[in-house]
Amino acid sequence: FGTSTTLTRENYDLATSREHLRDVLKRGCRLFYYINYIPVESGTEHLQLPGPQVQEFEQLLSEYRKTMPCLFIAFPHDEVALGGCLAAGRGFVHINAYGDVEPCPFSPYSDRNLTEVSLLEAIQSPLLRRIRESGLKLDETDGLCALWSRKEWVESLLLRSNEQGLLTQTEQGLLAQIEQVEEKDKITPSPGLLAQSEQVAEKGKSIASPEVPAASSRPGDG
Repeated sequence: FGTSTTLTRENYDLATSREHLRDVLKRGCRLFYYINYIPVESGTEHLQLPGPQVQEFEQLLSEYRKTMPCLFIAFPHDEVALGGCLAAGRGFVHINAYGDVEPCPFSPYSDRNLTEVSLLEAIQSPLLRRIRESGLKLDETDGLCALWSRKEWVESLLLRSNEQGLLTQTEQGLLAQIEQVEEKDKITPSPGLLAQSEQVAEKGKSIASPEVPAASSRPGDG
């Protein structure tokens, strides 16, 4: 079996200690998958690994891979050796619950939906293609997700695709995307993206749940 651990400033010492690894190895574990915590939610930045821990972890990975009989996978550390971020179709894409094809889970933006196009067509979308061709912008730095660190840039690419009339995403998927950005990931979208969602809502195609009318008071209630 394997384990998957999100590394934070608080659990780093225990999760990466030799004693912990040996204990889990004795139980039959042969895969350790580490993911650096990405503070996509506002107010959780204190959980992010500081620079010294990021550098120390890279050294530990190198040592453990040479001395322990198991497989270690680390994100985003391993992407550095592979030429940087593998998102946007360089190695993988993320498909959300609405069918939107996104660069990665930490970059919730999309210009193609699988209810309208094939996966192959979605991977060749303007947004994903521009990200793949961006060169240095896909470099991983400080143990953080490259696209999350440059979320404003990714958003600008999405808006550019929309301005050029390249979007085929359903209006419901677009509104769901805005809700993801605002509520789930706590990222404030640009005024342009908000204006786009308002235009869709005005057409009467909002996917927001209808408001439930307040219950009327019955005679004799208070």
